Amino acid sequence: VDGYISGCQRRFYQGSIDHRGTPTHPGRVATLIESEPTDIVWGRAFLIESKDVDYITNELDIREANGYSVLHLPVYGCTRRNGSRGGGDESQHEEEDLHYLVTENAITYVANSENKSWLGPPRNVSEEERAIEVMAEHAIQCVGPSGTNVDYILKLDDVLNGLISENK
Repeated sequence: VDGYISGCQRRFYQGSIDHRGTPTHPGRVATLIESEPTDIVWGRAFLIESKDVDYITNELDIREANGYSVLHLPVYGCTRRNGSRGGGDESQHEEEDLHYLVTENAITYVANSENKSWLGPPRNVSEEERAIEVMAEHAIQCVGPSGTNVDYILKLDDVLNGLISENK
């Protein structure tokens, strides 16, 4: 189910030596980082059947072993509903967002500066726009066993644009 969590941001701060880069030239992959409680990040949550929880969480722990921490966070969904507003005039309709709890306890992998694969924001770059350029220049040069860093970024962009357009 598509939904969002609060208190996190998505950033290209995690190094990938096993999928989109190498140990000598790690790629940059998106990760969640903890942030302000008012920040939200859209994504996709998957329901794991109780009989599969141990197996799937073990597989995820192996896949995400490159320096992530696990948080258990609530996931919220949002749907848009048409509704009328104001003094009885039925011709005035506005859309209203209805937020609802999807799950209280989603397994969520986040990265921080303490992990071994943390790249973080570029050093010695104060402007956000320039930092993005520096990260993009780095990503263009990275290739790993799963393909180029650029392919990863473009595929992620397609998925995230789909989530955003479906949930607006």
